[in-house]
This record gives sequence, C-alpha cells and structure tokens, in this order.
Amino acid sequence: IFFRALSKMSLFEQLKNAFAAFDTNGDGHITVNELQKFMTEFGIECDEEQVQEIVDQMDIDKSGSIELCEFLPMWQKMIRNMIRSPTERKQLRSICSDEMADLKAHLAKGSIFGPERQIKDVVLLVVVADEIAPVLAEFSPVQDSELESRLLNLAQAFTCTVRNESADYKLTILQVASSPIYGRHYSGYTQVSAIVGLVAKEIKPDLLVSFGTSGGVGVGKTGHIKIGDALLASGCVYIDRLRTSSKSSHDWGVFGGPVVPTKNMDKDLGLVKALLGSQISYIVTAPQVHLIDTLGIAALDMEAAPEAEIAMQVGLNFVAIKMISNGVYPENASRMEEEYTEHRATVSANGLRTLRAVLLYLAGKTIGDL
Repeated sequence: IFFRALSKMSLFEQLKNAFAAFDTNGDGHITVNELQKFMTEFGIECDEEQVQEIVDQMDIDKSGSIELCEFLPMWQKMIRNMIRSPTERKQLRSICSDEMADLKAHLAKGSIFGPERQIKDVVLLVVVADEIAPVLAEFSPVQDSELESRLLNLAQAFTCTVRNESADYKLTILQVASSPIYGRHYSGYTQVSAIVGLVAKEIKPDLLVSFGTSGGVGVGKTGHIKIGDALLASGCVYIDRLRTSSKSSHDWGVFGGPVVPTKNMDKDLGLVKALLGSQISYIVTAPQVHLIDTLGIAALDMEAAPEAEIAMQVGLNFVAIKMISNGVYPENASRMEEEYTEHRATVSANGLRTLRAVLLYLAGKTIGDL
C-alpha cells in the first residue's frame, strides 16, 4: 500500500514522504536505528554493522545520520533492488526454512569420474591472462593454433609439460579469447560454458582447473576469509537465478554443480575450502545476501557455477581455485572494484605462489589422491 501510494505522487513528493517514513521521530535525520527498523519491517534482513555501512556511504556531510538531500541515492537503490512482494518474501522464507538442506546434500556428494585415474592431462582455464603469466613462463608453454581452431577460437591455447621430481603431465592453458572491438577478453561467464563443453570433446583431460579471482564474503570480520587467501571450492552455486514459485524451482535455479570431492588438497596446500557463488553483476541485493548467509557462501565470482554445471554434464573432473581480491559489499559495487585495484599487487603475488604450488602438486597424483 505504501509503495502504491507513492507511485501516484510527484518525484519530490515521493522523496519527502519516503524520507518521513524512515524518519520516525520527525527530526529531519535518519539514524542507524530508524533505517534498520524500516528495513526489518519490509523483510530486509541486515545487522547493525551493515546498516551503519549504508549510512556511512550516504552521509556526505559526516553528521552521523542521513538528511533529505543525502537520501535520494539510497531511495533509488531500495526501489530498484530490495522491494519484493509479500508473497515472494513469504515463499522465500518457506523455501529456506530447512536451511536448503536438499541443495547442500546434492553439492556435498561431489562429482568424480574415475578416482583411480592418473593425472596425465590437465586443462587450466582462466579469463585474465595477466594473472598467471609469470608462472606459466616458468613452464615455457607453446601456443597451439591447431587446438585453438578446434576450440572454435573461443580461447587462446598453450601447452607444456609440468614436471615435479619423477612425475609429469601435459598442461593445456586456455585463456578466454579477446575482443578485437574492445581490446580485452570477452565476457568470462558466457565464454567458459562453451569452452568447457569443447574441452570435453577435443581434449578429454583428466582434470579441469578453473583459476582466477573472486570477492570474499565477510572480508575484514573475525573468522572470515581474507583478501589474498586462496579458496578451493567445495561446490558452485548461482546467486542470481532466484526463483520463488516452489522449493524445486528455487533449488534448480541456485544449483550450479559439484566439484571433485577433495580430501587432501586444501590441507596440503593451505587453501580455504568453502562454497563458491557466481553471478553476473557486482551488485548484491538483499535476497542474495539471505542466500549467501543460508548456504554459507564464502566468495563470489562470475564463472565457476556455469563451468561446474557443464563439467558435471559432460563428465569432466572439475576443481575451482579462486584468489580473494576484494570484499563483497551489498549495494556498494564501487567499493569492490576499488579494493580489487588497491590489492592487485598483493593478490597477484599470492596467486602466483598458489598456482605454482597447485601445478606441481598435481604431478604424480590420481584424482582420488586430491
């Protein structure tokens, strides 16, 4: 009713009336407590720390509260991203009432094809070549134009041999192809799905490894993942395919795919093993925050869920390793991008060490050894 009434007013009237709805004591200032109370009433779950971040972002004059002139950007974001119908909210609460136990169970099963297979052929799939170039130079890869043609030129391909003591294997590095129009790689999340299917047909590797960066959930909070950490995915889900018509459609939309159920790799290499979520946008909305919290998602990228989904269908052993390059901040995509740039050097150095360790670790192993 509140939002239907607002829709009949002018923009300025909408702004004043919306502001008044937040400013419950009418003193011309929206405090943290007033904002949190309003959001709770509309089914938007958030703690005081999250609300304080919103106030800090909007509080241009640093008065400690939000005034009318500072209110418009926040109001626009709420209208665009956070308002869902009561029916949808009710259905979402019902769907998640069992903490998504069925979905978690499907992910926990993992996906392994031939645990006894000796690792002799590995494909490393990346989107941004600069993130791995120094390590690859160590192994002297050679560009394979014939393979690129078989992969329909969706990726640049390089091959080399990785040796560790008496064991070795063939490594194929695939980097998402670059756009001649914009001079940078094509969109990773669209390209990798096609590439993974072609990998199964043309290369048939023993193991497919996805490597790149991701945003960490809860960065800066005690006990959470940190910038510079290396995450080994325990499973992959979508967070931008939310359906609320039924529990089955909800789980169908969220489920990306399982990964090889590793038992030793994370401990041997000092990796953080946790659930990885994927989405197209940098923006994280309130329903997505609820999903992240309920499933215990530790990091977000763009590619792992579609990669895992296709790998599962075509019978490829798949693992995803992601370097935490920034935090995840709902409604503040610019902060995520700023942190990515700010920590690029540190994350790159940690990533190079991690990737080198992973590549050497695979030599002489079976899939089951991981």
